[in-house]
Amino acid sequence: MAGPGQWALVFMTGRDLDGRQIVAQTRPLYGRCAACHRADGSGGLHFADGAVSADLRHPALVEHQRHPYTLALLERAISTGIDNDGHKLDPVMPRWQLPARDLHDVALYVLKQLK
Repeated sequence: MAGPGQWALVFMTGRDLDGRQIVAQTRPLYGRCAACHRADGSGGLHFADGAVSADLRHPALVEHQRHPYTLALLERAISTGIDNDGHKLDPVMPRWQLPARDLHDVALYVLKQLK
């Protein structure tokens, strides 16, 4: 696992810790998380289908929700498109195919570093 300074790598660049471009099960609109969720995680990008990119800033991600995101639930959302309540996320959210190490690191970044 990378240290806190490297947790942001996938989120900001769309590249894994080895420098390879990350891929998704379907063609993503953008190749990095920060393109939709913004560098600070504030989200708010509006899409043609009516979806709005989520505000990922902690505690916004976990407060006032029936089932707050845990690390495992966030990893599931990133990789499978299933949210913290077990519902499908909008199709505009890519289902990222990441090595376990990178998936874990980007989820840690969202939960621990975005404020």
